[in-house]
Amino acid sequence: MENVSGAYDINVNVTNLINSNSELLFNIFSITNSIKEVDEINSLIKENWENTNEKSDISSSMTKINECVVKINDVIIPTLSKFTDTMNTLIIAHQTTAEKIVEIDAA
Repeated sequence: MENVSGAYDINVNVTNLINSNSELLFNIFSITNSIKEVDEINSLIKENWENTNEKSDISSSMTKINECVVKINDVIIPTLSKFTDTMNTLIIAHQTTAEKIVEIDAA
């Protein structure tokens, strides 16, 4: 493992970080609402579609749409949410150490 020493300026622009994180949170909210709408439309199509052939274009399209909805809900939204949580932690840590210099001595 490499030894690290020296002074590091940890003074980042926390205002930009807060604004970016807020924007990302809003986008997660928007994506979640849009996915709910897509899922509702998909459900309505299933309820009202009279063709029972599982190999029809509409059936295969609905299957693909559902796969996308599941991936967005199960992978993308949780990942983005974890990212925003991490950014919130960084914001709090930065505010605690704002405009300070951290000295790291080689061990």
